[in-house]
Amino acid sequence: MSRTQTPDSSSPGDGAEGQETLVRTRCGSKEADACSVPISEIITVEETDTHGKRSSSGKWQKMEKPFAFTVHCVKRARRRRWKWAQVTFCCAEEPLCHLWLQALQELLAKLTSRPKHLLVFINPFGGKGQGKRIYERKVAPLFTLASITTEIIVTERANQAKESLYEINIDKYDGIVCVGGDGMFSEILHGLVGRTQRNAGVDQNQPRAALVPSPLRIGIIPAGSA
Repeated sequence: MSRTQTPDSSSPGDGAEGQETLVRTRCGSKEADACSVPISEIITVEETDTHGKRSSSGKWQKMEKPFAFTVHCVKRARRRRWKWAQVTFCCAEEPLCHLWLQALQELLAKLTSRPKHLLVFINPFGGKGQGKRIYERKVAPLFTLASITTEIIVTERANQAKESLYEINIDKYDGIVCVGGDGMFSEILHGLVGRTQRNAGVDQNQPRAALVPSPLRIGIIPAGSA
């Protein structure tokens, strides 16, 4: 999805983390074309080719004004699906364009809850065997846009993900991504829970043990048979 808008002359205001909103924008004077984007749902913002063209959904479109920036964000679709969308904002003056870029980049930098480095497990055999392809085509480009670095482990056998989580240094990661089906997720969940208890000196096999929650979040990229 791609749209072209003209930004308001004001810049995003202050607020709680992720609660700021990209100021309502207008294309010409048509209020129906207005849109707003919560800062927390912006993937990244980048300066657009100022000489007039940018690729959009496989097509080249003429930019009406020479100074522009593009916001890559989340679009909420039907059935609770999120889609990658791009909105290009055109500015009449270069200083205004740079002001918006700087303001948005500073707000994105304040989102401390965002991951910077992720561990990715890919099951290449589950489902239709499309796990690696799904990750490379759908997920990796978004991580690159968001400046997220990754370490990827393509599993070769059962329980490899679980065993790896007991062995590697998990403190350097901000989260774990599971690309596969429910079996892969189960491995990662059990491995992460077990490793966390071991580090905390908790015997998880004791019925009355108070389990320690892991600080790492698990992201799921469905690539199983369902």
